[in-house]
Amino acid sequence: MTKDRFYLTTAIFYPTASPALHSLFEAIGADALARYQRLLGRETRFLTGMDEHSAQVEPLAREHGTDPRSLVDAWAASWRTAFDGFEISYDRFIRTTDPDHVEASLEMVRRAQARGDIYKGIYSGWYCPGDNEFKTESQLVDGHCPDHPTLELQWLEEENYFFRLSRYQGDLERLYAENPGFCEPEHFRNEVLAWLREGLRDFSVSRAGNEWGIPFPGDPGHRIYVWFDALTNYVTGAGFPGDQAAFEKWWPADVHVIGKNITRFHCLYWPAMLTSAGLPLPRQVFAHGFMTLRGEKMSKTRGNVIRPEDAVALFGVDGVRYVVLREIPFDRDADITLSGLVRRYNADLANDLGNLVNRTVSMSARYADGVLPPVSSATAPADLELRATADRAIADYHAAMQRLQFDEALASVMALAGAGNGYAESQAPWNLKRHGEDDRVGEVLSVMAETCRLLGHLLAPFAPGSAARLADQLGVPAPYDGRGAGGPGLDALLSWGTIADGWRTGQAEPLFPRTELPEEGGSLDEAPADDPMRNASSPGVAT
Repeated sequence: MTKDRFYLTTAIFYPTASPALHSLFEAIGADALARYQRLLGRETRFLTGMDEHSAQVEPLAREHGTDPRSLVDAWAASWRTAFDGFEISYDRFIRTTDPDHVEASLEMVRRAQARGDIYKGIYSGWYCPGDNEFKTESQLVDGHCPDHPTLELQWLEEENYFFRLSRYQGDLERLYAENPGFCEPEHFRNEVLAWLREGLRDFSVSRAGNEWGIPFPGDPGHRIYVWFDALTNYVTGAGFPGDQAAFEKWWPADVHVIGKNITRFHCLYWPAMLTSAGLPLPRQVFAHGFMTLRGEKMSKTRGNVIRPEDAVALFGVDGVRYVVLREIPFDRDADITLSGLVRRYNADLANDLGNLVNRTVSMSARYADGVLPPVSSATAPADLELRATADRAIADYHAAMQRLQFDEALASVMALAGAGNGYAESQAPWNLKRHGEDDRVGEVLSVMAETCRLLGHLLAPFAPGSAARLADQLGVPAPYDGRGAGGPGLDALLSWGTIADGWRTGQAEPLFPRTELPEEGGSLDEAPADDPMRNASSPGVAT
């Protein structure tokens, strides 16, 4: 890829009082990708946010004795605090109540109206308040929405405005014939293609009888319904319609990162809406899987969620970011337990990577007063073998990051850490020192330090704070701060031997102290009792 700009989005999150860990999973994965792109040297724009016009907001506000805006203001602040605490380096946290987004949604509807793609009709069917979608009989499981089985469906019959999705059947068939990678990964794309083969149905774009929401153009008795509101956030974040220069710079988006349960809307509805508006399509939609517990999707309605604060207490912020992306393949579902996450954290971070850094810095201080020669002086066969291992790990890492297979990227990081520890054992600098081979001690420790430096850059998108602390212990510049462009670019930073004048290492401090589950077992906990959405809905527009 040679493009010097990168525009990345998450889905916007369904309004709740605070996120659970499974909701943060999507944002953490997208953040790792954004940080990686910045480290490559690309100017990156990262958009995330909250979908605030859910039909549930208005009745919940009344129930809690407040108005809808006050309710969503408090929720949005809570989510931003959580995102900031987890080092999510978004460039904008968009809210669908933002004035520029309101204008963008109105403009998208007006363009569809001008194309003759909006008409009025009567809709009747089962409506799921958990994901703001009318369900067909074929979508129901035992009379319930499969994603929100604890919620009662509502039978609705009302006059709505509809979008002529069926008009775009041919356009979407051509899209997937010419560019199948528009939706990744393949197993989720196959579901989209199956829906396409069934034939597209027009969908509702308005609701009547609500005060909360964006008034529908030409009919203020209706409010713009979910998809012309929520999906439009992606173009709002790029500057549409008011900032043409920004829009030309950032649109089309390079990747929309979404949950697998909303591929229908992003991979069929959204490209049709953009075509109707005369706008380019995003380059790719990537659907991730779910964190599951005993085979069930985590959600607040089921009460089987992990609270972020419980995870941070065990692993720290960087440790949480690492274990969820290492343990859960981003492109599919994966069952997790806190005990499994503890084993992963201790094995990878405390034992392998943390041990390598600690022994490198400690032995440098003990055997060489923290002063090491340039790594270019180390040319023994074992030194060159570790360098070759590093080159392979770096290549594997890049390939995995391009595919958004973060678990595989981190596996390559751990393979290099393991090789570094194996090198330390085989070269045994403690024995070399005992036999007076001081020059070779310096060479070995320099190779170990160089391996740690590379590991810091590879780790930085996933554990930015720890990567900075690692660099500080080595006495080298931190990889980058996660904002703006990434300086010289990752290829230069990952070149072997860039510390030309030798090393002056710092103080050894454990990067990842070992952790253990509390005696009560660290059980998964349900949403806090004061969360007003705990019995109403799980995230619907984003997981």
